Amino acid sequence: MAARLTWKFPLPQDFMHRIEALFVTVLALLIFIGSLTYYSYQLLLPLIYTALFLVLYVFAAHMVRIIRRAEEHYLAHPTHLEIRRKSRSKSSNVKVPWKKVAHHKFDRFFLGGYLLTKDKQKHPLFFSTRKELDAFERFIKKVVKRK
Repeated sequence: MAARLTWKFPLPQDFMHRIEALFVTVLALLIFIGSLTYYSYQLLLPLIYTALFLVLYVFAAHMVRIIRRAEEHYLAHPTHLEIRRKSRSKSSNVKVPWKKVAHHKFDRFFLGGYLLTKDKQKHPLFFSTRKELDAFERFIKKVVKRK
């Protein structure tokens, strides 16, 4: 029988998630290139605007995290996956039996994935590290292999 596996998302030391960092980088580059061409390739103002955008974004993201306080706890049992989602105002608990899982997919770059059940419900999964994702993938292969 497989042992239990647990992880929490996000970890307190997580500053930005990969998808968020990629999105902010693309936006900062667009702001820099757009303001660089607007100001006839003078370097000072585009750098100031880009830095201002990054400071405002980091401040806003930090404030949203403080206000919302969203976190997810995952507990994988040999028979089911238990997902507890908490935010400041509400909490939900979902149990997904392994018998009902029809498909699963993981993204190693953005550290996410999902479980799709036979009744077409999609359960998103989030991981803080690649180790967590690898451990869960090994766990789900063992559980699915038993069926």
